[in-house]
Amino acid sequence: HKLEEGHSPSERLIHKLAIELDADEEQLLLLAEKVPEPIRKRVVERPDVFRVVANLNDKELDALMQQYGGNG
Repeated sequence: HKLEEGHSPSERLIHKLAIELDADEEQLLLLAEKVPEPIRKRVVERPDVFRVVANLNDKELDALMQQYGGNG
């Protein structure tokens, strides 16, 4: 697969790269500024929750991550 200048890789290409590189596909998707499918589905199911989370400051996000099992 060839990437033209200014174009981001497709999710299919990222999936293949993750396999070849033994890398975390979700992290590669995020680095390519793409939202992984499971997260996209939850945003569509609960946009109200994601609107609230998007407005939290870093301190509030860190507290949320500590409370709900994140590494932040």
